[in-house]
Amino acid sequence: MSKRRSQRWGPHQRSGNGARLVLALAVLLVTAVPARAVVAPLTADIVEELRFREEFGLETNLDYVLAVISDPASNHEDYPVHLSPEERAELDARRAIAVLWTRCNSTVKSTPSLSEAHTSTTGRAG
Repeated sequence: MSKRRSQRWGPHQRSGNGARLVLALAVLLVTAVPARAVVAPLTADIVEELRFREEFGLETNLDYVLAVISDPASNHEDYPVHLSPEERAELDARRAIAVLWTRCNSTVKSTPSLSEAHTSTTGRAG
């Protein structure tokens, strides 16, 4: 460092700039990394929630699942897991479609004229 600059800035001021830089970098690092709540180990119930959700194509993000579980509006009376109102409506609709499909298929199989028409157009029985 030149003599001129060292005369202008004392030793305490030079180290102060470095300390400010370190502090600024620390603040950037702390604010850049999102804070994460401490999560307890996954219980068997949460693992089952995640398995069911994956099997039925529902959201499996752990933060989302935990939020649904803790939400008073969630429902778990008709299904083995907690569901948001939207998810429950989706699964209810899927269930209704499956029931209608089964009824239609049974009607086709039990009605000879429909069963024959189905066989003649598809080449398959029932």
